[in-house]
Amino acid sequence: SHIPNHSFMQLGDEATAMEVGAWLASVRPEFAKYAQMALENDVSGSTILYAPTDEVLGMLGVSSVGHKHLLRKAITAAREEHEAREQELENQRQEEEEQQDQDQDQQQQGEEEEHNHGHDHD
Repeated sequence: SHIPNHSFMQLGDEATAMEVGAWLASVRPEFAKYAQMALENDVSGSTILYAPTDEVLGMLGVSSVGHKHLLRKAITAAREEHEAREQELENQRQEEEEQQDQDQDQQQQGEEEEHNHGHDHD
């Protein structure tokens, strides 16, 4: 699936309250006022990505329905992007492991061949 390229920052589940604040401000300039509340209430990346409840948005000081809607859309996009990145990293990790396994197999084969050549000279 194609990930839309947003102008706002990436948000991961390890993000601190301060990074959440910076992300909020990057979504829309007028969301910058919620950044301070994110800090005061220690709203982390995992909280906002995976539990953007009315209570959490309320803790950020988001009261308008319009802002809640926009923020939820941004959070959903950020979460999908985060999960796609995690999946990509996981795929890369698996490919690297497979590559290592292949390298080891080749090394073993090489050693066996050398071993066999040794007997020819008997």
